[in-house]
Amino acid sequence: CPCFAGGSGYALNRAALELFGRIGLPNHFPDQIDSREDIYMGGFFCSQGIILSDTKSDSDGGLRFGVGDAEYAFNYNGVSPLHPKVIEKRLNFSIPLGMNSLAEDVISFHLKSSSADVHEVMYRYDAILYDRCK
Repeated sequence: CPCFAGGSGYALNRAALELFGRIGLPNHFPDQIDSREDIYMGGFFCSQGIILSDTKSDSDGGLRFGVGDAEYAFNYNGVSPLHPKVIEKRLNFSIPLGMNSLAEDVISFHLKSSSADVHEVMYRYDAILYDRCK
């Protein structure tokens, strides 16, 4: 089954979290120290026969968990490191790009691609979300 990354975030229901805590943590790469925990979690759920859900917005097709930071979406120039055609061919899953990639109800962004320091970007997003821009 396809193992999607969740670098910008993911949501687990209570049953999935309990299963991961009870079986996944002690048995699925328990000694691995790595920043790719999203890949390992996806692999664990796949090994348990749990299908991951598409979290694209029903209203506009944008992603609730952004694949890059907001700056990346805004400044999109037609080139994507995500290889969207390969993903669509292999997984039958299309990824919207640029500003179309963000759902109106976006939940989070992946900050690793930001040109600014992560802490600076977090303050920017906080200001935008809570209308503190002056």
